[in-house]
Amino acid sequence: MYSDIEYKATKLIKQGKEAINSDFVQLANWIDETYDVKTMNIIYDTIKADNRPRLQIIFENAVNKFSDNLKQVFNFNEEKQHAIGNQFKEIVSSKRDARKWSILNFFKKDEYQTEGLFVVFSAFEPIAKVEVIEKIPKSRIKELKAQIGNSDIWEVITACHTAIFFFYTENQVEENANNGVKEHLSKLFFPLLKPFDEFNYFKEQDYSISLDSKENFDKNYEGNWYYYFK
Repeated sequence: MYSDIEYKATKLIKQGKEAINSDFVQLANWIDETYDVKTMNIIYDTIKADNRPRLQIIFENAVNKFSDNLKQVFNFNEEKQHAIGNQFKEIVSSKRDARKWSILNFFKKDEYQTEGLFVVFSAFEPIAKVEVIEKIPKSRIKELKAQIGNSDIWEVITACHTAIFFFYTENQVEENANNGVKEHLSKLFFPLLKPFDEFNYFKEQDYSISLDSKENFDKNYEGNWYYYFK
């Protein structure tokens, strides 16, 4: 989520206000050269439940390269997890060996533990898009709905990195998905998000709103937003 400290730290790097931790530059370069990607940030922490060390590799938008299933980005490719984990262990080990020759650092405790290291991957851009959508004032969406003046539209809701225009019936959804109305609504909604698109991730030619119906909402989700977005 855009409220997570990992996202906020990576956003500062994207803005040019901070830089990736120098301890991870060597690993980031190796990842980029090996997999032809651009690593934005690397964060080391521990999983509280069992104090297991974790390495979070944050890309801009290439996380699918590290998934075994493109529809399930959290189904990480184990071979790549192990390869990156082993590379990190080698880097930590070489630095540990170098410290042996320094009296000042000889007794310094290792900052990074690698036993049982868990490597995970995430992408910055999708979360940044969610943040953009969430920044749109509800009042502007309400104004747009009034401006459109289509009595067949029941509600307009923002979700993830888009907006959902709810018509009343499924028939209306089907009709407006194929008569040019969806494209028209997309063009009308796009200017609402653009002022908040700091990194220019949204492109008008690629952007599209989604359509749904109150009929579907009531029938399959009991008219409950919690169930709908669950």
